[in-house]
Amino acid sequence: MYSHYTGHGEGGCAGNTWVITLTLLGIIAITAIQLSGTEGSLLTSGVVSIYAIYLCFSIISSNPKGDCNPQLGSNDIWGITIGLLFTTISLIWTGWSWSAETRLTTESVQSAKAVLPTTRIKFRYTINGW
Repeated sequence: MYSHYTGHGEGGCAGNTWVITLTLLGIIAITAIQLSGTEGSLLTSGVVSIYAIYLCFSIISSNPKGDCNPQLGSNDIWGITIGLLFTTISLIWTGWSWSAETRLTTESVQSAKAVLPTTRIKFRYTINGW
């Protein structure tokens, strides 16, 4: 991305350079934090990194300057397809992980007790002084 979207050293694409650099630093930080714990996994940081790279590419490929965006003016059907694919996979993953929680098992739902009021409250309704 540095070679294609930073203006070939002309300095006019500082915004693209910042976005790419922050994405790279964020990926390094996320991977380091994920691996520093006892249950570290590269799968989670890898998926987050791929999504961060996709977002970075979406940002820098939307730059309206021709020097900073070599794909300016081209119809990008693959970008739209990949965006829809990421959105679909994210929604499916979120729904599955939410429903796979242990708090939603049938035993935990059946063990929950309804909260009933201990006293009855009588309400007196009046309509226009009646």
